[in-house]
Amino acid sequence: MREILARLDSPDAAEADHPDVSLIHDASGWTLSVFPSGVVTCENLDEEDVSPRYMSSISRSQTLQMWQQLAKGEIAALLTLPWLEE
Repeated sequence: MREILARLDSPDAAEADHPDVSLIHDASGWTLSVFPSGVVTCENLDEEDVSPRYMSSISRSQTLQMWQQLAKGEIAALLTLPWLEE
């Protein structure tokens, strides 16, 4: 996960067509996408009635913690974070 997040800080990331990196929890459909700017989005690809959420100014270490929660299936804990709706 650290290696994938490190890609966000490469010189090419800002110019890429898709500069984000994502982690998907296959069993639940929840996805966390991270952008070089520190924006993290949270959405469920399997549920159409769930609005995407986001937070900004998230550090790489915070993102790693969030990804670890997602990988463990700790969805309820992730959803208690101070997300903003789009």
